[in-house]
Amino acid sequence: MLVTRNPDVIFKSIIDRFCSSGYVVTNTTELEAWRSQILSRPEIANTDAFKDKRVYLINMYAGSIHPSIYRLYLAKCLYPELFRDMDPVALQAEWTGKFLGTDFTGVYAYPLPE
Repeated sequence: MLVTRNPDVIFKSIIDRFCSSGYVVTNTTELEAWRSQILSRPEIANTDAFKDKRVYLINMYAGSIHPSIYRLYLAKCLYPELFRDMDPVALQAEWTGKFLGTDFTGVYAYPLPE
């Protein structure tokens, strides 16, 4: 079981069927509730990821946006101090406008470190 290895960070891949995320989501209410359910599980309570509040949800389709944007979401969560000046949401919005010709909407990862 993963938690016996005491992970520093936990990522939970989510799909819209269970928790709304991605293009159609405009707020984080459902994501907050889903994350709270995960954090309430006793088996992760002793992990460093839980203690340091480094449990993240990421939309499973986020990788289809563009690989570099998806990796930036992961990097921001894994190494927030190294990527403090990078904003994956802003980069995704710029990319969406420039290459898809549409406005960016949605929440693809939650929460993102400051």
